[in-house]
Amino acid sequence: MAASASRGRSTSPRPGPELRPAGPPDPFTTIFTASPVPIGLCEDGLFIAVNPALCELFGRSEEELLGSSTVPFTHPDDLHVNRGIEGVLRAARQRGERAVQVEKRYLRPDGEVVWAWLTVTMVPGPNGEEWTLIHPQDVTARKVAELALRRSEANLAAVNLIARRVQAGQDPRPQVVDSARAVSGAVQALLLEPRGARTGDDGDEAGGPAVLVVTAASPAGTVGTRVALAGPSVSAGAYRSGELTLVPDGALDPRTAHDPDGVAGASALLCTPLTTRGVVSAVLLVCWDHPLPGPDDDDVRAVLQLADGAAAALEHARVVAELEASAVTDALTGLPNRRGWEEHLARLAAVCERDGEPLTVAVLDLDHFKAYNDAEGHLAGDRLLREVAQLVRGELRAGDVVARWGGEEFTLALPSCSAQDAHVLLERVRLAVRRARSCSTGFATRRPGEPPAALLRRADDALYAAKQAGRDRVLQALEP
Repeated sequence: MAASASRGRSTSPRPGPELRPAGPPDPFTTIFTASPVPIGLCEDGLFIAVNPALCELFGRSEEELLGSSTVPFTHPDDLHVNRGIEGVLRAARQRGERAVQVEKRYLRPDGEVVWAWLTVTMVPGPNGEEWTLIHPQDVTARKVAELALRRSEANLAAVNLIARRVQAGQDPRPQVVDSARAVSGAVQALLLEPRGARTGDDGDEAGGPAVLVVTAASPAGTVGTRVALAGPSVSAGAYRSGELTLVPDGALDPRTAHDPDGVAGASALLCTPLTTRGVVSAVLLVCWDHPLPGPDDDDVRAVLQLADGAAAALEHARVVAELEASAVTDALTGLPNRRGWEEHLARLAAVCERDGEPLTVAVLDLDHFKAYNDAEGHLAGDRLLREVAQLVRGELRAGDVVARWGGEEFTLALPSCSAQDAHVLLERVRLAVRRARSCSTGFATRRPGEPPAALLRRADDALYAAKQAGRDRVLQALEP
């Protein structure tokens, strides 16, 4: 069976052994023909006799099988089984065994895969030649059940891994895409989430187009890639419609050219929206290097099962992140609150101490804010505080921190900033804030080993001195 039509033999159909002699049928012919068990007889790897059950198993006629090897009917991934059977048989005979058993897959003409438990036995022919008797038992139902169980177990394990990351306070996104690849046999998995003006996130110009951003990728490499949310890409279309999108051939679908790298060359791709309480929060894009028969494919179902758990995990992670952010964020201005400030200051102080860099801290106070609040009302006061927060932020460098310390006071941390440079920067801040309201600022530059609390006290003392000196000015803390 393992041999192909070599050794000078013709591959055209040829008559099999004399199984149907004239007169009443002999018992062997009757059993061979009527057996519900598929049976085939081969010589030099080519069929010389097949029974109807074998024809039914392969989905082919007796004429198609006779004179052919099993190679044309074997699943491509199992051709190595054919090549190895002769060696396995020789080893079995040396052990005194007459038969070997292997598991392999066959392909029917319509592409259906048949799993078989194959028994191969060497038997002598009537003239002393060596024949091979094969009995492929159809075990497709059992294999499908086993694979379904494995997929279910793999999906459950994947969802558990995602949940554990959430419970541990870790980002679940990398686990989502890794799990999607693992359970579906895909070559690529991407998680895309909305960013931009439509969501109000920072980092995009006001009024700029909303986009989908790759926030996790397996394999890594496309994280950060942006896809226009209003564009024709598969991922954007699935996000907008909230509907599952299956593309049978990415190379032929022009929409994939607008998706991240690698998608356009996929043999098949699936984009499934992740929905929580009826709202699409992200899309999971999965690509394969082989075609998929349709939405009922096992690989597609595996991704859909995972998607439910992934959507819940992302929603949980989002809620946790919002709660954590609210604990350290001032609700009025969006700046860090006092707790957030203390965390930032401690971190910056440790980094500057380690690197031998200066750290300057400033305290800014709006002049006569109470009188303004009383005269204009609290709503006007709130608007002023929000405006000042934006004006201060607009003058700071990347890495600088501004927080709302309380009331009309703001604190600033300027890492790697000497006293001289800090004075210039804080004067720029004062002039910017003056467009809304004048302010007084005191600052101090950290001494070696000085605790953050002591540094902040010196900056606050300098603020008091600025107010005493007439307000609307920047003063540095006096050195002892």
